[in-house]
Amino acid sequence: MISEDPGIEKYLCGGKKTRPRLGLEDRALLALAKAGSVKAVFEAACSLLDVWCPVQHVSFFANIIDPRRPQVWMSRDGSLDLMDGEAVRRIAGVCPGIGSLGGNPGAWLIHWKDLVEAEEDWYRGFYYNEVLKPMGLCFAGGLAFWDGNRLSGFLGLLRDRDQGDFGPEAFRQLGRLHAHLEAALGRVLRQERQAAVRESLQRLAHSMPTPCVMVDWTLETLFRNKAAEALSAQWNGGGNGSGVLPRVVLAAIRRMRAEIEADAARLHFGATSKQAVVESPIGDAWKAEISPLALDSANCERTGFLVRFRRGTAREALAADPEEWLAALTLREREVACLAALGTDNREIARRLGKSVPTVKRQLHSTYRKLGIASRARLIAILNQEPAADSARTG
Repeated sequence: MISEDPGIEKYLCGGKKTRPRLGLEDRALLALAKAGSVKAVFEAACSLLDVWCPVQHVSFFANIIDPRRPQVWMSRDGSLDLMDGEAVRRIAGVCPGIGSLGGNPGAWLIHWKDLVEAEEDWYRGFYYNEVLKPMGLCFAGGLAFWDGNRLSGFLGLLRDRDQGDFGPEAFRQLGRLHAHLEAALGRVLRQERQAAVRESLQRLAHSMPTPCVMVDWTLETLFRNKAAEALSAQWNGGGNGSGVLPRVVLAAIRRMRAEIEADAARLHFGATSKQAVVESPIGDAWKAEISPLALDSANCERTGFLVRFRRGTAREALAADPEEWLAALTLREREVACLAALGTDNREIARRLGKSVPTVKRQLHSTYRKLGIASRARLIAILNQEPAADSARTG
């Protein structure tokens, strides 16, 4: 519980319709619990520390590092100094002034003055002269967080010469904040990774030459490509039902959903082999293949359903049109292929999807084998319907 007031907990859980009257600390804790981005997490953390030690600090700041490039500091003479997460990690390995907090290698307590061998080196150094001194400040410390090898954010504590350097109490407050920040950052970063995978799957579905639809547990459409829209309209006889899955397909999904509910105690939804095939109600050559899709392995009500329309068997479809290759891939291979086609390297794909790098490579090579290609360039060309580059590199 974040507060002694049970009304706050009820409000967070949706059980209280009116907003409770909150103190400054509870407001900051509530903002931290509800933050939806890394920036919002650090803004709420700054508000919380404003409450916890209002006299000891001048200001706090969120130094959010862009994951695609290192942080750049520019000095007065125009020269540049680069610092990324790996650089700070290397410093942390040799400097006694940086210590792992609570045994967590992703959170480091930093006292910038201790990064130099002698005190005079601090006052001659770049950070003091180019960053702190122009703002009338003298001392700096903070809390750094990593997401894997990436510096996801830094929360800093600044003081001027009159206030003096930091004592144990200031760093105790940063340590107190650590548990709250770790939980909030972990939640937000998981949401960002899930959103990236969802976006990749949506782009993949719209790029598929075969009609494809995905619905959630309540049968609400998550995404659908234009080919599926047109075919659904044909199966529904046109008219008002053009935007809805065919009735025979919806009935089959409901039966599969009932089977999953009955098996919920023993099924691992990410690996379930359930599948249903529905024949066309208008007598054409198309069929609908329905497969469960785990949106969250924690419970069956986070299972979705993937519907793919195709002519004949998968082998016949591939023989008739090589661009219907996606129908031959497993869901995991599609996820990897889509991220690879977006230019994501193997290590980042593994991090986003919670796989090992060898697993990603194995699934990529399986994709290449099924498609009869040998490079990421060709994969990008097929997915984006662009000409393949001559300088292809294998994955």
